[in-house]
Amino acid sequence: MSNLLRYILAAFMAITSVNAINQLIIKNSCPYSTYLYTVHHAVNVPDEQYAMIGPGQTSYAGFQVYQQGAVSVKISREPRISGNAAIVQMEYKFEESNVWYDISNVDCDRISIAGEACAFNQQGIYVSSDDPGCHPAGCVDGDCHGVYLVPDSPGTWYCHPGHDLTLELCRVPADDGWLGLADSTSADWLKSSHKSSLLIDKSPINSAAVAKAAEEKKHKEEAEAAKKAAGKAQAEKDAQVQAVKDAQQQAKKDAQKQAEKMAQKQAEQKAQKQAEKMVQEQAKKTAQEQAKKKAHEQAEEKAREQAEKKGQEQAEKKAQEQAERKAQEQAEKMAKEQAEKLAKEQAERKAQEQAQKKAHEQAEEKVQEQAEEKAREQAERKAQEQAEKDAQIRAQNDAEEKAQIQAEIIAWIQANIQAQNDALRNTTLASQKHGHSNATEMGHQTEASTGNNSQPSTCNSSQPSMGNNPQPSMGNNPQPSTGNNPQPSTYLMLFALSSLGFFSLL
Repeated sequence: MSNLLRYILAAFMAITSVNAINQLIIKNSCPYSTYLYTVHHAVNVPDEQYAMIGPGQTSYAGFQVYQQGAVSVKISREPRISGNAAIVQMEYKFEESNVWYDISNVDCDRISIAGEACAFNQQGIYVSSDDPGCHPAGCVDGDCHGVYLVPDSPGTWYCHPGHDLTLELCRVPADDGWLGLADSTSADWLKSSHKSSLLIDKSPINSAAVAKAAEEKKHKEEAEAAKKAAGKAQAEKDAQVQAVKDAQQQAKKDAQKQAEKMAQKQAEQKAQKQAEKMVQEQAKKTAQEQAKKKAHEQAEEKAREQAEKKGQEQAEKKAQEQAERKAQEQAEKMAKEQAEKLAKEQAERKAQEQAQKKAHEQAEEKVQEQAEEKAREQAERKAQEQAEKDAQIRAQNDAEEKAQIQAEIIAWIQANIQAQNDALRNTTLASQKHGHSNATEMGHQTEASTGNNSQPSTCNSSQPSMGNNPQPSMGNNPQPSTGNNPQPSTYLMLFALSSLGFFSLL
């Protein structure tokens, strides 16, 4: 590709990037939830500060600008990133000219054996862009391509601003090759010269002790190697970035020079075309002047020929003017009639609108009156219902109060009747006891009299008799009687009945 085409492409990318989204899209195609932790350089994030993406869901986030380092999105299959959590990192750095990005398994490889701690290496992880110039990268079944495995391995790529990066989790391999990358020959990072260095050792572990010892040894070796290689890797990376920037600046300068040359050539061609156009316009102008001159001559000749017909022409002209004047008068008359007709139609339409408006207002007033009448009827009906309800409540309260009074009167009467009956019973018992004692005394007196007289007599004798003897009598004793003498209980009963009758009348 020539420098000019590159410059034009860069200018087109700069123009299109103004309206682009510039975002990181993470699509979770896994049958389980995943957890995202957005971390800036040298910033610790607690385990609970995550964003969850459910199965089949997609996360959209605009690129963040961080001047002192890159942005790392740590992705885990569990809600934590501390300890030996299985994580993978999607790292990027957004700049004005480039968007640097990579998939990093550096941290998880340090704590894993055969890559078990690297999330989605087996299930599949794939990053791509809508920019055809951006390099895809990913892993599946433990086979990684273009992924940042160790500090000195290739795996950092860049795109032009104005495009999205899409990271898909649990990506299923395509039928025509591994994620569409196996058949690509244009990417240097797929060459066999370093492809073997991206493969992960999958040798089995015989025992836990061996695994632990190997892991501790590996940690120590990797820590030392990482410490030594960190400076070298950073320097190489800085040099690579600077080289890319220098190349871009040189390409831009070359493109600018080429553009200037092309602009100069285009200006020359434009000037030549303008000169040719001026010649053509001059020739055209000359031809027009000659045609005009010839036409003028012909007009003069014709005028001479028509001089004889001037009178006729004047007459025709006068007739024409009269016809035009008449036509104008007719047009004015017609216009006036149309204006009057239009005014009449407008007046009729206005009157009709006013009538409709008045009818509408009357209808609204009628509806309002009906609503007010209905509201008054509802209020009166509600007041009547409330009055009937209050009357029912008062009647119920009066009935309950009357029943209570009647019950109290009946209870009082029954208590008095019982008291009278008890008094009468006690009086009867006392009277019976007194009568028995008198009879006994009279018996003793009779026996005494019989003893003194030798012969009893039934006629003239002075013996006491039942007719003259003052024996107790049922008529004189205050015994209970069923005759015509009313007892106190009878009075009480009559009073109770009269009271009940009075309250029933209430």
